[in-house]
Amino acid sequence: GAVSDAERRLVREAVGSTNDPAQILEMQARVMAQRATFDKQMAEGLRKYRTKAGTYADPDVFFRGEGQSIIEQHNRQMSKILGINVPLDQNPLQAPLQETGGTSSSSGKSDIKSLLNKYPRRTNP
Repeated sequence: GAVSDAERRLVREAVGSTNDPAQILEMQARVMAQRATFDKQMAEGLRKYRTKAGTYADPDVFFRGEGQSIIEQHNRQMSKILGINVPLDQNPLQAPLQETGGTSSSSGKSDIKSLLNKYPRRTNP
């Protein structure tokens, strides 16, 4: 599937460094794993739809039904990983941040912005 600029930037910056804190590396790995799961589910779903619908399969029909369901599931998972609330019709990597209301000690997740701002941004040589 198409990769958004935000996802491309996230993957580009995801190359770990021994200087990166463990929380950042773990979050990056979980985001990439979720994206891989999403891509696999979308490809499988679209393949099944095309096999069932035949020659005149309309991708828009898929994306209004099962495809939309897969996207919403992905957005829920990304929201959990990032520790933010995101409306299901928005990309969690592009939506404005809204805290989930939990604290890092009670929910096991921390606010991504405060975590990222806590450490200096890595620059490539």
